[in-house]
Amino acid sequence: MEHIPVAVQDLETAQARFRALGFTLKPGRPNANGIRNAHAKFQDGSYLELITAPHAVDELTAAYRQHLERGDGPAYLSLYVSTLEGLATRLADLGARSDEGTVTFPPGPLEPFFFGTRAPSPTDKPEYVEHPNGALGVDRVWLAPSDSAPVERMLVRLGAQLMPTQVCLPACTTARTAHVAQGDLVILPATAQQVRGRAILGAAIRVMSLDRVRAVLQRSGIPIGPDGALDRGDSLLLPPPLANGMWLEFHTTRAE
Repeated sequence: MEHIPVAVQDLETAQARFRALGFTLKPGRPNANGIRNAHAKFQDGSYLELITAPHAVDELTAAYRQHLERGDGPAYLSLYVSTLEGLATRLADLGARSDEGTVTFPPGPLEPFFFGTRAPSPTDKPEYVEHPNGALGVDRVWLAPSDSAPVERMLVRLGAQLMPTQVCLPACTTARTAHVAQGDLVILPATAQQVRGRAILGAAIRVMSLDRVRAVLQRSGIPIGPDGALDRGDSLLLPPPLANGMWLEFHTTRAE
């Protein structure tokens, strides 16, 4: 994983919520099109981006405004690659195109995906990757594409292996997991979508200690139980209302 842009209607409220969940946030920079954002950056180079677009003034802001009409939640998923060179050509039959230092897809089943290289920002500081909840990185993302076939073709083309698995969010269902070098993409049936047509369901965050996460949630007044985080013993799962429209799991080891 490279990063997940999570579209939010109210950036200040979203930042307060993610700080309450134990994330340190790096302020974003002003954008000419009005986009505002903040980042939860991790030691492995992956990150979550809280992002909002007050007005539709270009193609990107119009896409975010359309997304936000149906509520907060993950809008895109950037996958990590060591180099973008030749990637668009390799995926040309799937519609991939080079676009201002990244590779993207046109409207369709692959539109939520693009690629990044985890290039460090000159404004990054060591304190930005020190999180009270002990977060270390994004290592699993749950997807429920309306059409999973193109997504699976893309992942296989890039070297992923697809294996059957069972996922509980919290209801259990059969899924297919694409194992890649630094994380897992879990593909669920389209019926698992929280919002019709929205493919990205949530992410798992690797942390130093679940006790540390539990202490953060307790200090923030976030309950652990039926009305709050689900404590599974080896992970803590937050439902979308507690994480701006996304399932958010904390765990200490990557699931195999």
